[in-house]
Amino acid sequence: MGTCVFYVDEGGSPLPHHEPLKVGQTPLITLGAVALPLERWRDMDRGLLRMKRHYFPDLLAASKSRDEYFEIKGNDLASPRNATSMRRHAYLDAVLGSIATLNGKCFGVSIIKSSPRPTNATSIYTTALQILAERFHSFIDDSPEFDQGIVICDTRKGMGLKKDTQVAVSYLSYLFGHSRGKTLTTLVEAPLFADSKITAGLQIADNFTSALYSLMYAKHCAAIPGANDYSHMAAHEKNVFALEYRNTVKRVYGFRAVDHR
Repeated sequence: MGTCVFYVDEGGSPLPHHEPLKVGQTPLITLGAVALPLERWRDMDRGLLRMKRHYFPDLLAASKSRDEYFEIKGNDLASPRNATSMRRHAYLDAVLGSIATLNGKCFGVSIIKSSPRPTNATSIYTTALQILAERFHSFIDDSPEFDQGIVICDTRKGMGLKKDTQVAVSYLSYLFGHSRGKTLTTLVEAPLFADSKITAGLQIADNFTSALYSLMYAKHCAAIPGANDYSHMAAHEKNVFALEYRNTVKRVYGFRAVDHR
């Protein structure tokens, strides 16, 4: 039996927003995750590097960073301003295809925020992570390949180290102090936090999460005044949902939307 790594990233922001939306505000947050076998992390890392060099040689050549550390960000791939960029669509399809090739599965919790009654930003994140943890355990419990899972989250840039610690403490409190959390015995250790710049799995999770976020945004938030138009991302819906973890017997599904409005 082996170890599964759950790479976790967020799309959108847990911070409060207004309606009509102001520039930079988001009406929802998606916490997405990609489950990949630890033993294949070298294949994953080198595969992502090859895709970057194939689709974006000009950007890599112009960057002062090593190719490995240059990030093709999901919010750039999904952005309405790049709706007609064929190479960005092709790159995202290639990344989603690589998850399937590595026998990976995907998860995501999208929380549609309330403008008049905003929830604390850290609470939104920690609640979403707890929901994901339940699905992570179900996935491991189902798997003939894995017997334990490790969670690696993208460090919360701009939030500070203390915010990462708060998330980890909340997660452990859930695992050891909540009746449901105590049953998630396949998950080991507190969530680790890493820099996506040097962690290929987080770069893949970032791209997947942005795709799922944009699809959830288009489905639930398109009518909000000032909302972005993510209709172009419908081209990726089939590939995104093909990666969803599903257990129809237990009725446990990898993707969930929670409406706080």
